[in-house]
Amino acid sequence: MLHFFFQRAINSPINPLTVGSGSKLTETYNKLRSAFEGQVPTSIDHHPEEIHFCENLFAKSVLQQGENLISTKPEMAFGLAAVTVALCNDFPDLNELLLAQSRISCPYLCPVLLDQSEGESLKDYKRSLGYKYVDGVIEKEEFYQNRMSGIIKLYAAIIVARLKRNENRRHPHGLENAWRLLNVLMNFKLVPEHVDPIATVIHGILQVCGSSMFEDKPSQLKILIDNINENYFPELKKNGASPGPIGRLGLIIDLFYKQGCFPEPEGQLPIEFW
Repeated sequence: MLHFFFQRAINSPINPLTVGSGSKLTETYNKLRSAFEGQVPTSIDHHPEEIHFCENLFAKSVLQQGENLISTKPEMAFGLAAVTVALCNDFPDLNELLLAQSRISCPYLCPVLLDQSEGESLKDYKRSLGYKYVDGVIEKEEFYQNRMSGIIKLYAAIIVARLKRNENRRHPHGLENAWRLLNVLMNFKLVPEHVDPIATVIHGILQVCGSSMFEDKPSQLKILIDNINENYFPELKKNGASPGPIGRLGLIIDLFYKQGCFPEPEGQLPIEFW
């Protein structure tokens, strides 16, 4: 019963989260913060671990939104991302829980390229990469790639999320994470089973964070894009990248060279939106 009350307190504000105004975003943030602080209407005495329970529920729910909503409507990521960042500043433990749930759902965000361990079944290995099974049957590759794309774009939106007005604390998942993630990926030795997710990660980060990265370090971004285009992109193709992931990555690289920068992502909140 207690689980139900907390789940409702967390999921009710998240599920309909659409950004219509800064006041709506603030209202959602306040509801979730109250839940984290134990202000959940139950007749049961509060448990000392309930805050961590709520934080973990929230982290799971955020990732589920990435899989189910952001995968098809990436512009919807930014309101959820802004609330998530605000709560991460208020409740530092949420940072670790969010990263842990991200690691479970999409290990390429760590980033790490997992190998199949000796004695590990193929099913367990695929699950470690984030694949889902329904009635013992693995999901189609298209569904897997779409889910990974949604998670990646959600985390990218978290990286560039607008902080609350007059917020003096540093961004808990700042732009340095986009630079780090891409630079680490550039140093991986590619193997065929990982090339599609890697292409999807690079595309998602550039699509959502590219304009902020350009504003941050334009010359360094140009060097990074040249490296991807001249060295990494051919290796992805050589190792069997599928037409969808490699095609989308190629398009966004071409866009950069045509425009000289990346456009701001659709759906990004204005500065001092809330």
